[in-house]
Amino acid sequence: MPGYNSQRRVTVRTLPKLILFLFCVLFVCQCVLFVCQCVLFVCQCVLYYCHWVSTQLQLSNISLYISLQFISLMMAQLQSKHVAESSELNSKV
Repeated sequence: MPGYNSQRRVTVRTLPKLILFLFCVLFVCQCVLFVCQCVLFVCQCVLYYCHWVSTQLQLSNISLYISLQFISLMMAQLQSKHVAESSELNSKV
């Protein structure tokens, strides 16, 4: 049975190559997964930064709105005070 032994020797010789090939495939898969994790991490950081910036812009818009409302309220009070003072002066004259 020379054919049977020769096939068996080929299988024994190719087994280390097969194991090496499987390790290479696993290594490549791990590298791809690592790259995917890095890309996802960068995306997460970008999204966090965008959320932070939008929150800051909303807060600055709110503070600007409050400041403008305060200023307009103070101007209205000053105008009403000025009108009251001028009407008092007109009534005295």
